[in-house]
Amino acid sequence: MAGIKSRIREQKEAVVNSIERVKSIIPIDKALKIFNISRSTYESYKTIVIYKCVGSYFEWCAKRYP
Repeated sequence: MAGIKSRIREQKEAVVNSIERVKSIIPIDKALKIFNISRSTYESYKTIVIYKCVGSYFEWCAKRYP
């Protein structure tokens, strides 16, 4: 089971995007059960995905550090 958990953690962007794409059809709580992650973990992943910054000069994201 640890292998699946680490794969989900590695693919957090794909997980968040998948859940967001189907949330009008499948309730978020059911989708979270499918991925076997908690609501707080999902919200954490979602925050990371939304505020992802690539290539910032000082590795400071302008979205996180205005």
